[in-house]
Amino acid sequence: MNNDLETLVRDALRDKAITAISDHREPPPFRAPQPAVIRRGWLGPLVAAAAVLAVVAVAGTFTVLNRNAGVPAAAGSGVRVNVLDTAGRTYGVGMPLLIGFAATVSDRAAVEKAAVVQVDGQAVSGQWRWLSKTPTVDGPTDNLAPSVVRAAFFPASQWPGHTQVTLRIALAGRGTGGGQRFANDVTLSMTTGAAQITTMDGEQHLATVRSDGHIVHTFPLSLGNSAHPTVRGSTVVSGLFDHRFFTDGRPGTPGYYHVDVQSVVQLSGSVYTYAAPWAADQIGKTNNANTAGAQLLPADADWFLRSSQLGDVVDFTHTNGPAITPAWP
Repeated sequence: MNNDLETLVRDALRDKAITAISDHREPPPFRAPQPAVIRRGWLGPLVAAAAVLAVVAVAGTFTVLNRNAGVPAAAGSGVRVNVLDTAGRTYGVGMPLLIGFAATVSDRAAVEKAAVVQVDGQAVSGQWRWLSKTPTVDGPTDNLAPSVVRAAFFPASQWPGHTQVTLRIALAGRGTGGGQRFANDVTLSMTTGAAQITTMDGEQHLATVRSDGHIVHTFPLSLGNSAHPTVRGSTVVSGLFDHRFFTDGRPGTPGYYHVDVQSVVQLSGSVYTYAAPWAADQIGKTNNANTAGAQLLPADADWFLRSSQLGDVVDFTHTNGPAITPAWP
C-alpha cells in the first residue's frame, strides 16, 4: 500500500504539471518523501483515498485515469481550437484570420458554415483554406499555437486599412466529424494598419511601395532567373527575419550553397525578399536570382523589413513563374 500511495500522489501531480505547461514539456518526475509505516488493514485504503483527495484540493481539478479501462474517466474534454494572438498588434490588409485545431477535423464544411466574419460590424464573404500542419523550419512568425491542422480565412478582396475585423464560430459541443467534439467557441479580433501594397515589376526591375494609396518608396530589384522564375500574382508577408540561412543542394555537389542571408521578408508561396550584396551589379538591371524571390540592395532590404507587417500585400508582375493566389505561409 505504501507504494500505491506514492504512485497515486506522483501520477496526480505529474498529470497536473504537464497540463499546466503550454509547450507540452514534461517536468522532472515528482519524488514523494518516504512515507511513514502504515499497518495493513482498513487504515491503508482510507489514507490512500485521503491522499488523492488532498492532491485534488492542492493541485486543482484534473482528469484521473481509469487504469482498468485505460481512458479518461472525466467527461467534458474535446478538441481545443486556438486562435491567432493579436493583442497589441496590427496587421496588413492581406492577413488571413488564422485558427488551429488540436486534432483532425473531418467536417470542415460545418466549421466554415458556422463562421461569421465582420468588418466594423458588417458581414463579409471570403474563402477558407485548410493547411495540413503547423509550419516548422520555414514557418511564419504568426504566434499561433502548434496545431494538428490549421484553417485560414481570406476575404474576397483585401481588408480595408485601419479597421477592425472579427471572427466568431460557435463550435463548443459540436461534432468534428471524427467522433469527437469541439471544446470551445472561437472569437478572434484583428486590427489592420496601413494598407501597404508593394508591386515588384520583373520587367522594370523595380519595386514600388504604396501606403494607403500613396507611393512611399521605390527601389531596384532582381527577380528569379529562367531556371528559378518568380511567381506571378499576389502574396502576403508571412515572416520577418533579421537573417536566415539559405541552403540548396548537398555539400560537395555542384551548385551547393549555405549562406547566412540578412534582412529577410518571407512571403506566401515560399518566396523571399532579401539583401544580396553579392548581386549589386545585377540588381535593377536583370533578373538573375537563383531563388524564386527578389534580391535587393542591403539598405533597401533593411528598409523593407523594418517597414513591413504580417499580412502586407506584395504583387509580382511581368514574371514568368507560376500564378499564385494569397496563401499562408
